[in-house]
This record gives sequence, structure tokens and C-alpha cells, in this order.
Amino acid sequence: MGYKNSGVYEVLCKCYLNFDQLDECETTAIEALREYPEERPMLYWYAGCPLASRGRYDEALEMIEKAVQLAPDDDFFKQCSVSFQGWKEDAEKAAQQMQETVSSDDLPNTSAGGDNITIADNFLLAGDYARAVREYEAVPLNERTKQWYAHITQALIEEKKFAQAEMLLKKAIAAFPNSNCLLNNMGMRYYRDSKYKKAISFFDQAIAARSGQNAKKKEKQLLSGALEAYFNKALCLVELGSHQKAIDIYEQLITIEPADASYHYELGHAYYCAQKTWFSIGHHRLAYDLGLRTAGVYGGLCCAYIKAGFKELALHIAAEGLEKHPDVEGIYENAAETRLESGELKKVLAILKQGLKRFPESAALKKLLGRAEEETRKSGEGLRQISRDAGKAPQSTKQNKLASRCCPEGCR
Repeated sequence: MGYKNSGVYEVLCKCYLNFDQLDECETTAIEALREYPEERPMLYWYAGCPLASRGRYDEALEMIEKAVQLAPDDDFFKQCSVSFQGWKEDAEKAAQQMQETVSSDDLPNTSAGGDNITIADNFLLAGDYARAVREYEAVPLNERTKQWYAHITQALIEEKKFAQAEMLLKKAIAAFPNSNCLLNNMGMRYYRDSKYKKAISFFDQAIAARSGQNAKKKEKQLLSGALEAYFNKALCLVELGSHQKAIDIYEQLITIEPADASYHYELGHAYYCAQKTWFSIGHHRLAYDLGLRTAGVYGGLCCAYIKAGFKELALHIAAEGLEKHPDVEGIYENAAETRLESGELKKVLAILKQGLKRFPESAALKKLLGRAEEETRKSGEGLRQISRDAGKAPQSTKQNKLASRCCPEGCR
């Protein structure tokens, strides 16, 4: 099947892992290690990642230890070992918690509180936060665990009931002061309320709680179990304009989980904000290719393409985004803005008419409409205004305000 050396094997493994083809990645890495057991430490990492993802932590740790032996000065492999060990510990704790929920005669807990928690968790996963909160509140006081506090406050934050979430989190953190998830939720409470500096202070506490070390420690290595807190901290740094600091964190996250599309998406956004358009395109495209097809990804790609001068690509991705996410207001902004850049005024007006039927109170769409009508008058096309007809349509009950974090304002 052609010439292969250790370098070719490593590139193959990287490609397989980037596209989440774990079986192929593991098989190729093992095949390479049979021939080249001491040439490339990264091959042990490529063999270990699929094992860890399947819960075979001992085997994954064995692979990483071999990489550490071959490259004792490489901090990356040491951190991977710490990460895998943390995942193993988390899995063991989860298994223990699961066992504790079972009664002494090995029958599942069928108490009313247990039923409410199960139903509430399902609503939380489905994004029905109001119903999730109601079910969590029905759980008896004596059955309200740390997990209960973490989940109900998550739902309350999504509902933007920040004061209620904060009250419960303060009570929970007093009982569980070193809880990574509770501290992280408190950080999210402030992040969603646009209080970014205060949010960072709680994300740092979450990192310190997970590591057992000082949160002021230099972040050359990301700490096992604290990846979510680092990720959320980077979100705040972008909002505060500290783009390079956020970029550094996202790049480290990607070295640990290279196939996580959300990391590439947020890194693409950070690069866009830092005026590094080509890097932004690359990581937005990686997020797209890894299967993340949210409104934000479409919006980010569209804006980056426009900024780089790729109008045809921008038109294509804007049209696809509009087809996939017709209930997101910002998608109409992206599509109209792209057509406006290309001078396609009739299509701009058609898109805005469609958007204003769904979002008749949208100031952004009305502003774009004014621009489009002015351009139409200047061009002599003489098309009629459409705002009067659009304003008669009923307002959407679900206001998905923004299509991307890049253009014009963005959403997660």
C-alpha cells in the first residue's frame, strides 16, 4: 500500500483523530509502533487517545507512560498522563455514585424525588429549562445533593434567573467549598450577566479546586478535570479584549482534545476578534468539518470569508446557514449583509422581508433594510419598501437573537 515510515504513520494518525475515526487511529498507531517502537513518542499518544475515549484508562496510561519515557522533557506527555488519570478518577467516582443510588437489595431507587430528578435531567438535556427547574424544585429537601444544586442552577442560569441561581450556589458552595462544578456554575452566572472579571475569579477558583493548587499558577499546562473552567475563562478573556490570552488557552485545549469542534469554533472567533482572519477561517472551517453546524459556525465562517474577500464562499455558506437555521435572527443579518456586499439588492430585500416576518421588531434587520432601500434608490432599481407588509406578521415566540459571535453580535 505504498511507502510508509514513522512520519507517514504519524500524519495518518493525526488525520484519523481530527475526523474522529478512533478505530483507524488506534489501529494505525499500533501498526506503526510494531515497526518503530522508539522513534516517535506521539504515536503512543495517538494509540492512547482512542483507548481513553472508550474508558480503557489503564491501557491509555500505559501508552502515555511509554511516551514520557521516550521524551522525558516534553511537558505535553506529562500533562496527558495527568489528564488520563483525572478521567479515570472521574469515571471511578461516577461509577461509585451510580452504585450508591442503588438500594441494598440492588433495586433502583423509585422514590418520588428520584423520578423528579430523572425527568428534570431529561428536560435539562432537551433545553426545556423552565420545566427542568419545576421538576428539580419538586425534589424533597433531604434528596438535594451537590449534583442537584449543579443542575438546577445550570437551568436557572439558562433562564437568566441570575439572582435565584446565585442564592442557591452560595448555599451549595458553603456546603461544598471545593466543588469544581459549583464554582464553574457561579462563574457562568456572572459570564451570562456580562460581569466577566468576576466570572474569571470563579473560574480560577474552579481550576484551583480541581487541581488542589494555587489558581495563580502559570497556565503552561492545563490541569486535568478543569478544562471546562479554562474554556469558560477564555470566553471571558475574549469579551474583555484579551484575545491573545484566550487564543493561548484554546490552543492548549486543542492539544488535549484535538477533535473537539467547539474548541476550534471559539478559537476561530478569538482569531477573528484579534484581526487574524486567515487563522479564523481555518479554525471555523475545522469546526464545520468536524460536524459542528450551529448558527454561530455559519455566521463566523461567513464573516471571515467576507473579510478575506472570498465573496463566493461567503454567499454559499450564508445560504446554507439560512437553510439550516431559519429560526435564528442573526442568520438573516449574515445572509443579507453578504448579498449587500455583492450588490445583489433584490435578494437582500427578499431575505430581509423573510426575516422581518419572523422578527418584526428586529432593529438590526430594520437598519439593514434601510441601507438596502437606500442602495436600491441610488441604483435606480425602484423597488418598493417592504417593511409595512413585514410588520403585519406575528412575532416569533422563540427569539433566537443572534447567529454568530462574529457577525454582527453573535451567540453560542
